[in-house]
This record gives sequence, structure tokens and C-alpha cells, in this order.
Amino acid sequence: MGDARVFGPVADILLCGALAYATALVAGHGLARAGFPVPADGEPSIDGLRGLLALAVLVHHFAIWISVARAGAAWATPASLPLHNLGAGSVGLFFMVTGYVFYPRILGGLRGLDLGRLYLGRLFRLYPALVASVLMILGLILWRTGGADARPLHEEAAALLRWLACAGTPPLLGEAESGRMNAHVLWSLRYELLFYILVLPACCAAMDRVRGRAPTWWVPAGLLVGALLLRPLKNVLPLIGYLPLFAVGMLAYEVRLREGLAARLRGPAAAGLAIAALVLAATTQVVSGKPAALALYGAFFVCVACGNDFSGLLRSRGARVLGACSYGVYLLHGLVLSALFVDLAPITGMVPIGLLPLLIPVAALAAILLAAFVHLAVERPGIRAGQALTRAWERGPFLGRLRPRAA
Repeated sequence: MGDARVFGPVADILLCGALAYATALVAGHGLARAGFPVPADGEPSIDGLRGLLALAVLVHHFAIWISVARAGAAWATPASLPLHNLGAGSVGLFFMVTGYVFYPRILGGLRGLDLGRLYLGRLFRLYPALVASVLMILGLILWRTGGADARPLHEEAAALLRWLACAGTPPLLGEAESGRMNAHVLWSLRYELLFYILVLPACCAAMDRVRGRAPTWWVPAGLLVGALLLRPLKNVLPLIGYLPLFAVGMLAYEVRLREGLAARLRGPAAAGLAIAALVLAATTQVVSGKPAALALYGAFFVCVACGNDFSGLLRSRGARVLGACSYGVYLLHGLVLSALFVDLAPITGMVPIGLLPLLIPVAALAAILLAAFVHLAVERPGIRAGQALTRAWERGPFLGRLRPRAA
């Protein structure tokens, strides 16, 4: 895992991470004033949380890079639980967001689920930025090495396909540490894809079975309990380890539907308890999918899902811009950190290790600006293309027959 001294003083990294978030909010507000489109729909607290989580992952990987660059250590999670959970805990909360966002489709059951429209939408939402990030990595490798170490074309094509399928980050163009340039984040997208392909349709089918026979919350509760019981099999079927996180997100939506309870969870007292639960989880739990961690992270997430914005922190214009850029920040921050610690090593190498955390706000600002550019130049056109294709899907006489119809 590494020595805490190698990763830098934990408190300094966390403090500079908080400073990075403040910097990001200011940058987001500036982007909004400059004309960056602030999302008008969606849920402000959830959107704001996305931006916060993406920056937390950046700080987590910055801590790892300190060890890699200064001690020659292997890529490994920090020994400090708070630094570890800036990554693992944040990804767990991202999975809860996914369960929450797609639960309304589950409530509609299979008859309301248009898989063609869903998959087209997801394809054009996720892949334009993913492809752009991989192209940037290839460009950076070519800039560094000129492609001198590239393997035969069929091997490079196979490696590239694994990246695009989120099945791993093998070397590209002979660069052994290509995965570091992505901060090894594609593993989580693999489970997002499995959620859309397997979990979502299965939960829709289960909802059809319980409708009229039992409360709708039985479906996510059943998924939660079943996944926890099957947890010993997670080494064989890794998806099992993440199913409880999706389930907690779905249950949070059920809580949100109960306005009397949701109103209480939007108050300042609930916000205080939610933050306490989050801090307790981050300082005591290693695996976000275990029962104790689920309870603590889940308590925090339910408050956010019910609209608690923590005195406006998650609802500000800057926070919503960060939310819009969060996917790009998640995909692209590895490039920024790699450039900082490799290409700019002659400069950053002169910074004493104890002062390196001061570069976290700089890295965060660079990642946000890059993500904002990719959002405008790649993500939004991709989303529009996906919407156009889904409209064509709805009009298509052949494809239309593949869609489920009401009885």
C-alpha cells in the first residue's frame, strides 16, 4: 500500500483537495458566465454530487501519483483510508447515482422499456468522450515516443478494442503504462455497461412480477439482500460485489417518492447527520459494498437523493457546471496527472514532496477546463446524434416492431 509519508501528509492532501473543489466551483461559475450551458433539467443535488465525486477521484489519483513519481512505487491505492475512499467510496456513490437515475425505468417494467432507445442513448452518451480520451492518450504517447515501440497492427487493434470495451487497459503503441494515463478508471465503466445490459432488464422483469402483489421497493430490496447473500461468489462473478450499490441508489428513489420523509431529509439536521455518516464511512470502511459501508454511504446518498443540497453547496451554478463536466473529468483527469508528473517532471520535480499537494487545485482546474472543452466539442454533439438516431428508431417500421408494446 505504501507509507503515509510517501503519499504526503494526509491532512495536507485533503485540505488541498478541498481547496481544489473551491477552485472548481469558481471555475464552474466562470464557465457559466462565459456561456457554458448550465443544465436546466435533471436534479441539482445529484448533478452537483457528480462533480464533487469526480474531483474526489482526481485527488485520490494525485495521492497515488506522488508515490509513483517520487518513490518509484507501483500503482496502488493509498494506505490512508480517507485517501483510499476518495476513490473507492466515490465510485461506490457513482454506482448509487446510476441505480437512482435509472430506477424510474425499472418502475415502468419491461413493457415500458425500449431497449433500442436505451442502448442508443447510452452508446452516444458514453462513447464519444471515451473515444476522445483514448485518442488523446494515443496522441500523448506518439508525442512522447513517436510510436517507436508500437507492436504489429493487429496487436494494437486488439489492445484498442479492449480499451473501448472497457475490458482492460493494455499497453497502447508499446507504452507499458498506458493505463496510468487513464488513471485506470475504465473498470468502473465496465460495470456501468453490465448494469444496462443485465441488471436493468432483470429488475424491470422483476418489477412486472411484483406489480400489484407487493410494494415496488421489494425489487431493489431483493436485489440488495440477494447480492449480499451471494457476496462470497464475487471473486467468480465480480458484478455481485457492486449490485448492492446499485440497489441502494434504487431504494433512495423509493425514499424520495415519500414526500413526508423526503422533506425531513432535506433539512439541516439531516445534512449534518449525512456528513457525519460520510466521514465515518471514509475513515473506517475499506470496501464500499459491505453492509456497514452501505449503511453509511447510503445514509448520505439518500439525503442527496431527497434534494438536500447542503446549504446550496451542490445546487450552485458552479456545482451544476461541474456536474455536467463530471464524466469528462473522470475520463480525462488521468491525462492531466500524467502530463503533470511525467511531461512536466522537470518543473514538478523541483517541488518538495511536502508542497506537492499545492498542485492539486492546478490539476483540478486543468481537468475541468479540458473536460468542459470535450463536453462542448464532443459530448453534446454525441448526445444530439444519439437523440436523432433514437427518433429514427421510433419512426422505423422494422425497428419499431422490436420495441415492447403495451398489452
